Formats: sequence, structure tokens, C-alpha cells
Amino acid sequence: CCRILQGSIEAVLQAAASAEWRDHVEIQRIQIHAAPILERSPFTSTSPRTMWDAQFSVPFACAMALLRIPPGPEWFTGKWYEDPAVLGLLQKVTVAPLQPGTADTSTHASICARATILLRDNRSWAAAVGIPRGEASNPMTKEALDEKFLRLAEYRLTPEEAGSLLSRLHSLQRVASVKSLVGTIGPAYQS
Repeated sequence: CCRILQGSIEAVLQAAASAEWRDHVEIQRIQIHAAPILERSPFTSTSPRTMWDAQFSVPFACAMALLRIPPGPEWFTGKWYEDPAVLGLLQKVTVAPLQPGTADTSTHASICARATILLRDNRSWAAAVGIPRGEASNPMTKEALDEKFLRLAEYRLTPEEAGSLLSRLHSLQRVASVKSLVGTIGPAYQS
């Protein structure tokens, strides 16, 4: 999905981690406060039909994250655009601009976010993310990067090939030519 959505995704997951509910159907509303650009199309789409629609949709990204569907190419297969659980959550997400002084808007206004999850019984949970994971000032750990690489590589490589490639990437400074790395990915990427 689009990098500018990362703060919203992390905020909704942090709010959900403290929430006490058994099923997403108990959610009445999910309010996202983020950069003003996110309250305009295409970021507000609640009915994605294509990968382009889905990758820029705050409601779609938050719904997929709340349903614990691991991010990756799988998010953009057509089955999720028709899934009843996803569709139900899409309609519950609203996006509004983040007010100055909330989270870390002074230097990271385009990426910070606040999420509030309101349940049908009026209980609510909120969380704010000033700098999402993966930003230069909040880098992912080596372990998190390795896990992400291996999870995403499984769409193209066997677990053994992915592990071998990851080992070689860890010693990239000793690789004479990246052609050998590209060859690991497969013949379709060789010239």
C-alpha cells in the first residue's frame, strides 16, 4: 500500500491491541485522523475494485490490518474486494485531518496519525503514531526486515531460495556483481 498510510495502519493496530472485543462486528466506527491529503480521493475509497484503488485506500488498509491479513500481494487479489468482513469494516472507517499539536505533527505531519475505535457499546480505544516504523528516524529492526523479506519472497521463491538470497543480501558488500542476485530471483528478471 501507499507509504503515507503506514501511520494510520499502525495507529489502528495499536488501538486494537488495547481494545477488548471478540469480533470486528462489535466495531461501530473507526476514526482516523491523519494528513489532510488522506481525507480526499483516492485515499477515502470504501469500495476498491482494483489494486490501484486498494493500495491508496485508508479504509481498505485499516480493514485488512484489523482482520490480521498479512500485508503483501495477497491484499490486492480480487477476493478481498468482495469479502463480507472487509466490506463491513470499510464502511466504518472515516478520515479527518489531524489537528496541529497531535502526535508529532511538527516535523512528520504527512505520516503521523491517530486512530480511535468506537464499539457499539460506546467503549473506545485510541492510539497515536508520530513516526511509523520504517521511516529513517524509526527504522525497522534487522529481525523485522528479515521476516518481511522472507514473507514477501514466498510469492516468488521457495523458502530455501529466499533464505539463500537473504544470506547473500546480508553480505552484499562482498558480492562482485548483482547479476548473481538477480539470477536467484528467476529467469524472468535476467537480461
